[in-house]
Amino acid sequence: MQMKVKCFFLFTFCYDYYLFSLRCISQSSSITTQRETVQLVNICSRSRDYFTVQHALTSTSASFQPQKLLHAVHFRCWDLEKSEQTESVISQNKAKGDAKMKSESFHPKEIPHTNMMESHSVRLNNAAIWRREALHDRMVKEELHRIDKLVQGAVDPSPFLQRQKELEERERQEKRQAEERTRLETQIIEKEITLIRKRIAEQKHEAALRKKEETARLMQRYAEKRVKEEKEVRDLVQQVMEHRINLKVAQERSKKIKQKIVKEVSEENQELLRQALEEKEEELRKRFQIIHEIHVIESLPIVKSNKFDETEIAGHELLGEMSLAELKERLALLRQNQQKEEEERRSNILEEKQKKKQQILETLDNINLYRKLLAKEAADRKEEQRAQQELLKQVVNEDETIVALKKKLEDKKQVFHKMKEAERSQAKPGKRLARRASGQKELRETTWEELEQSLAHFVQNTK
Repeated sequence: MQMKVKCFFLFTFCYDYYLFSLRCISQSSSITTQRETVQLVNICSRSRDYFTVQHALTSTSASFQPQKLLHAVHFRCWDLEKSEQTESVISQNKAKGDAKMKSESFHPKEIPHTNMMESHSVRLNNAAIWRREALHDRMVKEELHRIDKLVQGAVDPSPFLQRQKELEERERQEKRQAEERTRLETQIIEKEITLIRKRIAEQKHEAALRKKEETARLMQRYAEKRVKEEKEVRDLVQQVMEHRINLKVAQERSKKIKQKIVKEVSEENQELLRQALEEKEEELRKRFQIIHEIHVIESLPIVKSNKFDETEIAGHELLGEMSLAELKERLALLRQNQQKEEEERRSNILEEKQKKKQQILETLDNINLYRKLLAKEAADRKEEQRAQQELLKQVVNEDETIVALKKKLEDKKQVFHKMKEAERSQAKPGKRLARRASGQKELRETTWEELEQSLAHFVQNTK
């Protein structure tokens, strides 16, 4: 009987949600597609509680605007101001769109800072020093070979390299101007897209307000119907509980009889266990006594006589047989000879190391001298590159197309700033109206709170 009551209650609850979802979906057919509508109806018809329906409404397509139905279910549809959850969702969507536009927009890369001859205090091993020496020798040989060729009448490639460098500089300047124009055009397009989005958001907000008013009326009718049905279910549950009380009394009597039988059986088992434990303790006591006597016998001292003489031989009649004292003397002589050989070998190794160290120091002096020359050349090249970059920036900033694009971008920013100020000025009166309407919201929400309390009370009684 109890299961029938539960099934009846769940069936009525799901059927009401099914009818309500059909009404809401039919009114919002201009927003959702046919496939999303069918999916939402199926989920609502299979759901058994309010939270499943809420999850189904929020997990549909983004174009369905689930905030409308959620506010209706909570009896807050008459609130013309956006809730905190709605504001957070809108701000997250805007942030994602701005981040996507920034990632897709063009950003010119700066010229990387290169300092090839920047020196750090790094300790070099012998192999590194020898590699540096070989590299420097090879570079010196190549330079001498080039000078010999020029002396013999070879052509100097420096004019060709100079022309090639000028062409590359011109191409770099044109590329920089094109990048700057592209960046400014992209920013202008972003500002225009932002303005269009704000206009669309205002239109959607007006449509949402109209939808909230219609949904509030439907939910008010649904609440009145649910209160009537709850009274009928409460009467039916009261009848079922009276039948359950009689069944519990009979179960308690049978439980007491069973407990009495179990108590008698447990007392007999305890007596048998006590007798078996006493017999086991007596047997263990005898075993411990025997083990103690064995330990006392084993602990008695054993006297041993030691009459070994180190100067005598074993008497096995072997060719190299000797006594222990003679063996110790011979081992001491061998150890002294080994120490002398090790000292001689160590002195030779130290002399070789000193010679190599002196040679490496001379090589390091040559390497440092050559490194200073290369650092000076690198500094000169860096100064020349810095002057070229400054000249390139000046040419790009003086381009007429880029100046016009910058001016257009500033105009778009001013328009966007004015729209923001207008929105802030409109938001302040809306907050005042929301404070005045807070008292009316509390009065209207009491109906839903009473319904939730009655459902919780019903569930506790059925348990």
